[in-house]
Amino acid sequence: MAASKLSVAGFVLGLVVSCGYFWVLSSPHAQLAAAEPKDSQLKQLYSERVDVLTKIVEELTAARSNAMASIEQVHHARLNLLQAELEQADTAKDRVAILEKLWEFAKEREQVAIKLVEKGAGSSTYLLQTKADRLGAEIAWQRAKME
Repeated sequence: MAASKLSVAGFVLGLVVSCGYFWVLSSPHAQLAAAEPKDSQLKQLYSERVDVLTKIVEELTAARSNAMASIEQVHHARLNLLQAELEQADTAKDRVAILEKLWEFAKEREQVAIKLVEKGAGSSTYLLQTKADRLGAEIAWQRAKME
């Protein structure tokens, strides 16, 4: 019973995070951010947002090591941080680097999903979704490298 609740929770959160991947990789915000002139006030706002999200990731990661936060919470926070970094990126080179980080993150998530499935705590659908997310992140990264 507990394993099935974990599987359902993992699947639902996987879909939420997957939707986040789709939003990050196709976000008009990220695309508009790339085209916006970076005035000092805007740069300051981007920087402040990244700083806040970095602190959230750090706190959730520490809480995770004490079993006070779930891996899904950490993944969601990391995805938010990467999205903010992508929006903050000033150059194509910066965007390529962030997209590579997203791809690396997607690979980590897929490995977590593999372990969950092996333990019986994750569904095959969740694993397939994380694989699709990894492939989407890699496609976005490769496309950005070609631009």
